[in-house]
Amino acid sequence: MERSCSRTAIRALVLALALLAPTSRVMAADHGDAPLQANDRQGDVGDTYLFLDPNDNTRVVIAMTTQGFITPGEAVNFGFFDQRVRYRFELETTGDPKPDHFIHVAFTDKALSGANAQVATITSTFFEPFTGPSTVATLTPTPGARTITPSAGVFFFAGIVDDPFFFDIPGFARFVTSVNGGVPNPGVLSRGRDTFAGYNTLAIALSIPVAQLQALMTPGLNVLGVNSVTFRPTNAKITTKKP
Repeated sequence: MERSCSRTAIRALVLALALLAPTSRVMAADHGDAPLQANDRQGDVGDTYLFLDPNDNTRVVIAMTTQGFITPGEAVNFGFFDQRVRYRFELETTGDPKPDHFIHVAFTDKALSGANAQVATITSTFFEPFTGPSTVATLTPTPGARTITPSAGVFFFAGIVDDPFFFDIPGFARFVTSVNGGVPNPGVLSRGRDTFAGYNTLAIALSIPVAQLQALMTPGLNVLGVNSVTFRPTNAKITTKKP
């Protein structure tokens, strides 16, 4: 039995694939601003990304970030995936809110800091399972080689990266305070400083052929939605009635 641990606030980041016409619709992002996520950083989903590969428009990139605000000097201590967390992408291909396909990622234990790569097992409802190593987190991390599943041509990456999200948390907090006080002041947003600058985060990313995703979609719709979720396995307590 599993329980939901953290869920990205990007509930339906939509990508239209018809004629490969670019479009975007971003609703929000989440970085540990709720008690459940703040108390479980390794299960905290930061952002979810879905876009056409700018270098190869025959492929779609799907990615999630977790465990944000990792300082670069602490990469060897915090730059690993929790083997007790299950990471899942939920794909919507029929135009309704219910997910239709899934991609699950689980990691082996991290035995030594800054030494061995964790091995990820990737399973899905629409391509064959495969395994791949994560990028080893060091003080000066180097990009890891992407793993390619031999049958479906899916590329996989997992490792520590610079947090790509840009947001001014103090500026936004001051604006919320002004709104709650009854005198909205958009001027406090003009400071425009990136709270995430200089911090790393963990990322899981897959590159999937457009044609493979289009085959999952309702004919003529050509719309893909994605949501990312983390889970922690829990023990279910079984009770029985006495006769």
